[in-house]
Amino acid sequence: MRKELNLLEEKITQLVQLNARLRVENHHLRQELAEALNHTHAEQQDSSPHSDSTPQENTP
Repeated sequence: MRKELNLLEEKITQLVQLNARLRVENHHLRQELAEALNHTHAEQQDSSPHSDSTPQENTP
């Protein structure tokens, strides 16, 4: 019985460690995705006409 409890404890410890590693990896992947999306968004804005600027009228 003691041996089974020790094995269970080891498995739980491994599971907790795996969970922690996956959370860190998930956090990093979310950061990379956000950076990639921001970069793509910035590129799209650079290549499109600026809709926020007021058009200048041609005056003689």
